Amino acid sequence: MAIGAGPAFAKSRHPSQSSGAGHDQITIESHIPLANGPVIELEITERNSHSYVYAKRAAGKGTTLIDLTQPEHPKVLGKVTGAEVGNLVTIAGTAALSISAPGSATPVAAPVPRTIQILDLSNPDSPRVTRRFDSVTAIGKLPGKGLIVLANGEGLWVLSEHIAEDPAAAERYARKVIYGESRY
Repeated sequence: MAIGAGPAFAKSRHPSQSSGAGHDQITIESHIPLANGPVIELEITERNSHSYVYAKRAAGKGTTLIDLTQPEHPKVLGKVTGAEVGNLVTIAGTAALSISAPGSATPVAAPVPRTIQILDLSNPDSPRVTRRFDSVTAIGKLPGKGLIVLANGEGLWVLSEHIAEDPAAAERYARKVIYGESRY
């Protein structure tokens, strides 16, 4: 997969477009390059049908607000400088409450970089790694939408969970639609 040079790129591989249709998948929806050091924490929230990510960096490095409402086309809404890590108290969409006092920056230990791998377990006898993300410093999840957000030195990665349809359940549903509820 090639990484685009613009502010954000997207390569969506929905199950209907993939050779692996019929299997559970985790795919890359988009990537956003971010500057100013590693992201040490992700705050993910929803407000008025919009999904937002606050990508926090070390004290003095700022926080970036990203709209993930369309995960394949994320939008960087802005960067807040001066809001130091540990001082954001509550987040409501595009509004946040921050507490600070002169010289009160809460020291935060640098995150321990981790390696995250996307595994294809469709063949239990031969599982394989389909994608590897090195030096991941933050991870967050938006469960209602099946989104996973990772941050590493390359920026922010938006992943999407695709759960395959159960053929037996689809058959039962089709039968119910055609013949209606059984009384027996």
